[in-house]
Amino acid sequence: MERFDFDKVKYLVEHHEMGGNPETEILKEADSLTFFEYNLPFYRKTHTLEETKDKIKFMYTRLSEKAKKLVNQTKFEDKEIDELFKSVISIIVEFWAIQATLRSLRAKLL
Repeated sequence: MERFDFDKVKYLVEHHEMGGNPETEILKEADSLTFFEYNLPFYRKTHTLEETKDKIKFMYTRLSEKAKKLVNQTKFEDKEIDELFKSVISIIVEFWAIQATLRSLRAKLL
């Protein structure tokens, strides 16, 4: 029987926010997905609007493209949460589009 590795568990917990290897990436993804699936409404009730927007941005931007597609299909029961989520995500997507355009222009100039 395999011995339980406390050091490995400690490492995974300590590094799940930023990922970096396959195991911590899975935990990071799961953390963000469960935030949107279960925790966002409670988070909104206990934090300011700006804190909630920042948390949505943080949790969304660290998702894989596959997970982003999944989360984008989420329809929150709470209308305020649903509108807030959609508005923050649309700002992120617009920002990324602007960044891509700027990178393209920069490459043409260089």
